[in-house]
Amino acid sequence: MHFKQAKLNMLEDILESYTAGKHRDLVEDSREILNQESITYTVSNKIKTIPNEPTIIASNHYIRPFMARKNLLTTYESLYTSAIITQEVAKMTRRKLAWVVKNDLAESIGPFSIHIRDFQKKVIRIYDFIGVGKNYPFGQRASWASYLNRGYNIACYPEAKVSAKLLAPKPGLNSVINYLKNKKINVNILPVAVYWDGNKFVFSAADIVKTEDHAKNFEQITMHSIAAMLPQKLRGEYR
Repeated sequence: MHFKQAKLNMLEDILESYTAGKHRDLVEDSREILNQESITYTVSNKIKTIPNEPTIIASNHYIRPFMARKNLLTTYESLYTSAIITQEVAKMTRRKLAWVVKNDLAESIGPFSIHIRDFQKKVIRIYDFIGVGKNYPFGQRASWASYLNRGYNIACYPEAKVSAKLLAPKPGLNSVINYLKNKKINVNILPVAVYWDGNKFVFSAADIVKTEDHAKNFEQITMHSIAAMLPQKLRGEYR
């Protein structure tokens, strides 16, 4: 099947699921996206499993070089990297995964904003994502607590925007950790990294970061851990 037709078929399936009030399986759909798009990747993990405890998965928001992409829209790049992370995290834990996604795309997508914003809201609903507008990705902290208490892990991109080189994170991770601690939720952080080696994507996961120590700057620990998994040229501000 041609990849454009495959995209249309999945889009139709998502809209049908929303209309029928059905939730979709994120892991299965992520696998299907990667297969349809012929996206390949290798895995270079320090760990194979993570504790069955509330965990925040934090990744660089990677975008491939322009010439390596099949599509000009960065939305598709985010789709691929998120699908890879979803697949690999599912192998490490039985806990379900909820992504933090933007729910106010109108400012950046021009005349098609109404349609895309509407579709984004439908995606948030059928996959049980956490939609965040103001203070993305670290807003809606009550939702973070609710999802973690319900047995989910939460995945996010601390940089809050795509980039080939690692950027400084948007402030807020330390505040989220402190908020969760106040709610009696002991949460771990799993730093992961995704990048393109010229032929395929590479996925890596680092050691779990425990958050019991109130004195630690978890934001910087997480970003340095992500940087250490990237090639030197992609570490950006963390070279």
